[in-house]
Amino acid sequence: MAYEHYWRRPRVFCEELFWKFVDDVRQLVARLPDQSRAHRKYARCELRVAGPLGTGKPRLEFDQVSFNGHGRRLSHDTFCIERVVTGLKPWKGLYALSCATDRKPYDLLVCASLIALKARFPVVRVLSDGGPKEWTEAVKLYERAIGPAPVDGPWVVQDSVL
Repeated sequence: MAYEHYWRRPRVFCEELFWKFVDDVRQLVARLPDQSRAHRKYARCELRVAGPLGTGKPRLEFDQVSFNGHGRRLSHDTFCIERVVTGLKPWKGLYALSCATDRKPYDLLVCASLIALKARFPVVRVLSDGGPKEWTEAVKLYERAIGPAPVDGPWVVQDSVL
């Protein structure tokens, strides 16, 4: 069974705020740990991110943030956030996208990047196959690099109602 993250977003992000999001992701990349604390299958693997196809450098540019794990074994789905969505139809006014990581080491950066996306664009809705426990390291990374995480998303423990 795949392990996946989902988000719904508007078609266009403000250019100025998107640049700030790109800078946030750059800061997250700069503060990534050397080793993964990912799922036990990938524990202690080197945490390296690459370009969208698992080689080269992550694409952190004015129109797109995209990256993957490094190499064949540690890459999975490409994580991609474009400033302008093309080729998709909206559902209830938002566009649905996803990224399956199989809990590979780059999942840490995917999660932290989704936290950054939510912080810059509050209209974005983030969902995940993982609960707050799986997001703990991403929240720590985000807070070390950028500041307090938004209070709504799969990284937040919800109070139970009796």
